[in-house]
Amino acid sequence: MQEYVNRKHDDMMSGFLDKLNDRFTEGSGLDYSKYRNDPVGFAKYILNETLTPDMFTLMEAVRDHQVVIAKSGNAVGKTFIAARLAIWWLLCFDECQVYSCAAPPEGNLRRLLWGEIGSLTEKHPAIFEGTDIKTLHIAKNAIDFLTGVSIPASGTASQKEARFSGKHSPNLLFLCDEADGIPDEVFKGIESCMSGGHARLLCMFNPRAEQGHTYRLERDGRAKVVELSALNHPNVLTGEDHIPGAVTRDVTVRRINQWCRLLTENEQPDKTCFELPPFLEKCVATDQVGRTFPPLKQGHYKVTEPAFSYMVLGQYPAQGSTQLISREWIDLARSR
Repeated sequence: MQEYVNRKHDDMMSGFLDKLNDRFTEGSGLDYSKYRNDPVGFAKYILNETLTPDMFTLMEAVRDHQVVIAKSGNAVGKTFIAARLAIWWLLCFDECQVYSCAAPPEGNLRRLLWGEIGSLTEKHPAIFEGTDIKTLHIAKNAIDFLTGVSIPASGTASQKEARFSGKHSPNLLFLCDEADGIPDEVFKGIESCMSGGHARLLCMFNPRAEQGHTYRLERDGRAKVVELSALNHPNVLTGEDHIPGAVTRDVTVRRINQWCRLLTENEQPDKTCFELPPFLEKCVATDQVGRTFPPLKQGHYKVTEPAFSYMVLGQYPAQGSTQLISREWIDLARSR
């Protein structure tokens, strides 16, 4: 938390003049290209956003790596930051195209990612002056644009692949929300477009199960992986709602009480366990009917409900709710 505060202070001081200049020149021909290598600075000083440390990491990962996987807990900001990355790419690069999609139905794309993008166009009308804004499409001109591509729930594998084939630009960004539910054929189409130029792919999802294309990317070491955990979020770190609408400490503490248990003295932690952060020690919460839990104790906790792993930690569950043999047992068998 101290590192987060220090970085925030340093950025505030070093960027003061930039921010002041941006306020006077926003929408009046400001050259955003100076932020091509600084997506964090663009989000903070142009869009005036408050970012978490995990958001810093995710934005910089997209800048530096061709394929990035964002495994996220609930309400920690993955879709929020994806929208900011989309606008950063559109405004800071020339000859650029951004293609966004989400697992079917199309309402996921319209309501989630494009809901965030729409909020940015309403919040910063001067920044988007001169752009053509339509439903699921924002264009600077005919070749520079941000668009939403729906994935058909039916149709052949070839038809789904074709929806994402043939897209080429010197600066190309693909954003895939709820990526664990996106058909493999879509990723085949995207892969065919990333053969040259400056291309990036961001896959975002809550890691419910080790399956699908996104899991294989991680398993085979073909992507940079970023975990966005609720335990790293400023709201949970401080107990105050610095970012309204995001995950809260009270909900996180309640989930620890309901979905985990403290190890006994004779138990050793394994892959199904996590260590309680010091800032949550002695924290209390109430359940859904108003009953108060005892204060949390220091030590390792065993995850007893798989949802805790993907909703709070942003990690695959060690064992699924319908899985008979745990992943740890399988790993031990393989090692033998």
